[in-house]
Amino acid sequence: MSGVATDVQRIPWVPGTDLSAVAREIRHGGLVVFPTETVFGLAGLYGDERVRERIFRAKGRPEAAPLPVQVADVDALRRWWPALPDAISQMAARFWPGPLTMVLPAGADSIGVRIPKHPLALALLAAVGEPMWVTSANRSGEPPLMEANAIAEAFAGEVAFLIEGGPEGGGAASSVVDLTNWPLRWRMLRKGPISDAQIEDVLGTPEGREAQG
Repeated sequence: MSGVATDVQRIPWVPGTDLSAVAREIRHGGLVVFPTETVFGLAGLYGDERVRERIFRAKGRPEAAPLPVQVADVDALRRWWPALPDAISQMAARFWPGPLTMVLPAGADSIGVRIPKHPLALALLAAVGEPMWVTSANRSGEPPLMEANAIAEAFAGEVAFLIEGGPEGGGAASSVVDLTNWPLRWRMLRKGPISDAQIEDVLGTPEGREAQG
């Protein structure tokens, strides 16, 4: 297993770049950094608790803070979390791929999910074939790192690969909307590229059905 990296291997990405080694590293428990349309993401295989612990350690992130997940498409999302609100299809059609994280019910818990718009991120998710935990590439409490040299220095010894392609969104993190209480209500947890007004166009007022009753 290749799970502990000593040096960061940097890969300049253009469409068609072979990502098989990176995907294999992720499936074997390693961490990688890659660009999305918002910020660079620090990523590992979803569901592996050892990977989760390594991400928290790499970031210095409080253990109570949940990690968001990225998937390649809505079909993949429904395979992993079949009991989703009906609104997910409308929201996905409008905003995905894109800079919106939806917090969805997942059994007794919740999970924040998004489908990124960057072609590299989508290609890597497809190559891995499973959801990935993806959080911003920075130390907890600090701004996201936007330059490859700074990322390589910050995560040396923690990540195996750094794919260089550059975020396209200027470093603005995704909007985060809470749908765990839908259809009663929705709530914007973090403002970002997708506005409250755009969400309201799809879901109606934040009070949902309560406002209609």
